[in-house]
Amino acid sequence: FAVSESEVMEKVVAAAGDGNPYHMCLVRWNVLPGLELFAAEVRRTAGCTGLKIVVTGYDRDDLDEAVRLCGASGLLCQPAFRSDVEELLRNVEA
Repeated sequence: FAVSESEVMEKVVAAAGDGNPYHMCLVRWNVLPGLELFAAEVRRTAGCTGLKIVVTGYDRDDLDEAVRLCGASGLLCQPAFRSDVEELLRNVEA
């Protein structure tokens, strides 16, 4: 769990450096400004190629294209139930 971009980067880089990279990152859409740049930085700095799931309270129709363009694997809209998470993971792993 991290509350700022710098804290996220520290954790992602440290985990990759330890040989135990994250396989999934859940990123809240409205917390991180410039999500596209942030996602690119995570990939560049830590070689993170795992799932990047964007979590939001906004309507899916408004964000699908933006999420795809920033390189995220999927979009999880809140409120999210267990079945929503399971479906998302099945779809992005396929």
